[in-house]
Amino acid sequence: LISTSSVLDDEEKYRTGVAKSKSRGETFSAEDLSNFIRTVVATKKQFGEQAVQFQRQLVEFFVERDAPKNADQSFYLNRLIDLVSDVIFNLGIYHEVQLKLAKNWTTYFFVQEYHNYQLHAHRPYEGAYHCNEFPYLYGFSVMGDFEFNTDDYMFKKNLLHSLIRFIKTGEPADEDLNWPPVERNYPSRYLSMTPKPKMKAEYKPQNIHFWTKVLLLLERVKSCTVWRPCSLLLWRTVICVCNVCCVDQMP
Repeated sequence: LISTSSVLDDEEKYRTGVAKSKSRGETFSAEDLSNFIRTVVATKKQFGEQAVQFQRQLVEFFVERDAPKNADQSFYLNRLIDLVSDVIFNLGIYHEVQLKLAKNWTTYFFVQEYHNYQLHAHRPYEGAYHCNEFPYLYGFSVMGDFEFNTDDYMFKKNLLHSLIRFIKTGEPADEDLNWPPVERNYPSRYLSMTPKPKMKAEYKPQNIHFWTKVLLLLERVKSCTVWRPCSLLLWRTVICVCNVCCVDQMP
């Protein structure tokens, strides 16, 4: 059995308005993100006595970790994106890749890490968003029209050619593109899909360690069936394109 798995770099960007609208004025601060974690992601209703510890772990990782002294709205919005993208998309796809690896499925993993900068010129965040591939596959963008540049044409060529090769042959690589599948020694290695694609050894190592090692110490989090904050289903949401696991970064 052969599959490909793909993710977008900032999968949840288009939903940041939900949290941002609850903040004061045009700012989004550490306090706003912490409140979002306490009232939406890790509520006492969902986690009972474990909620306070869970909230503290989330705040330490997504709010306080490596935060500069002059951290601004952009920093905390991108951390919000990181958190929600992980919960809704990234961890489910990572988990799918690991399940397939355990069953000896040949799986090619890639992450869209390119976006056209025109789309985020007036936004406090940037990155490949959910549906980032639409203009390259279908000819329209959910984030608004933009004019293709040289990098866009190269990205489109790489994305289309690899998908077509995979559909026809079961392998997305060719003589010009080195793209090995995941394996035991490299369980999350992936192709960084850009105008100049290259392999990377590990997918979001800090985040994966946090979710799979640190948080699993929390007894309630061990059960995926009880973690459904605001219908965000951890481990359940999977994006598959032609059986290629694709990871998104969302705006």
